[in-house]
Amino acid sequence: MSHPPALTRGLLLLMLTAAPGWASDGPVVGEPRVVLELSGLQSCVFATPDPAHPALVCGRFSEAAFAWELLRVPLDGGEPEVIGYGRQPDVRGSMMVWVGTEPTREGVWLDDLADDAPPERLTDSLQMTQPSIAADGRTVACTRHTDRRDGIYLLRPGQKDAERLAWRDERRPVWGPVGVTMLAIKTDQVWLLEAPRWQELVSERLTDSGMVHFDPAWGPHARWITFAAGWTAERAGVGLMRLADRRGWWFAPGVAGVRSPSISADGTKLSFVAGEGEDATLYVCDLELP
Repeated sequence: MSHPPALTRGLLLLMLTAAPGWASDGPVVGEPRVVLELSGLQSCVFATPDPAHPALVCGRFSEAAFAWELLRVPLDGGEPEVIGYGRQPDVRGSMMVWVGTEPTREGVWLDDLADDAPPERLTDSLQMTQPSIAADGRTVACTRHTDRRDGIYLLRPGQKDAERLAWRDERRPVWGPVGVTMLAIKTDQVWLLEAPRWQELVSERLTDSGMVHFDPAWGPHARWITFAAGWTAERAGVGLMRLADRRGWWFAPGVAGVRSPSISADGTKLSFVAGEGEDATLYVCDLELP
């Protein structure tokens, strides 16, 4: 595997932001390693809890196929494999959810990768995006976008209508490892939601700065979270926060346009995508979480 150019290596440091409450000691992030350079890469998520066979599921737009593809990318040297068509994949155990983009297959789809049964379409609504699978492997939270505002709705197999969960411009929900806890983006900041049902929502803002925050994700055992943040999306880096004391660290990897950070189930790897168009690249770093 290759490495970022030598000119950028001096920037591969764990850096303290100017935001209040961010700490100067904490996790150790190694130098990013290039896993895959592929035009159109947009997102990545760790796909297996087995550290012996680590893999990522990525979403990318293929100009050659003129289609959104879902790729399984092994980290042990194997070739990437197209496992479906769509965007914004999320994986929980053997379950994968994504937004369909092919003609007549739009909407949100859920599939058990461990069997040969066809995937199930949870909704054909084009308003539902950014799906996330809950711990039960069946409940899916989505951003619902309208001209008025954004909100978070729930979908389940066999459920006729989506269930409203939050409707105050919350978006990009990410279910926690257990229970009804989730991360979300609101007012360009990361929020922690306790969301048993509509009108019982309890929310707490975790970040508080002028930077734009997006793409939150959980670390192991709900002790850590990660997210992308920057003064602009084109200049974004990776944030890491320990939830016990709300202390955060800023990782500037020396590459532009970081998005979709993801922490492996064992907490030893951090992945992210950076760069646009033909320069889109998938990186993985070694990670030590205290």
